[in-house]
Amino acid sequence: TPVVATSMGGIPEVIVHGESGFIAELGDIQRMAKYTVDLLTNDKKWKIFSHNARQRSIDKFETSLIVPQYEALYERLLVE
Repeated sequence: TPVVATSMGGIPEVIVHGESGFIAELGDIQRMAKYTVDLLTNDKKWKIFSHNARQRSIDKFETSLIVPQYEALYERLLVE
């Protein structure tokens, strides 16, 4: 599902602006409303963004990719 969010925290790492969702500056309610209306009124864009969001989550955040990174981090921390 496409997302409209602010640029705070780790959101820009997860959402690619204009591909899997839209990112606006914190407090920019007008722009967030514009992005939301754009997605809700454009079925083709909604479907493309949905596909891109799912593919990004698989490519970047799949458990088989993330768990080994955490394991390596914990091993390094335990050695120190």
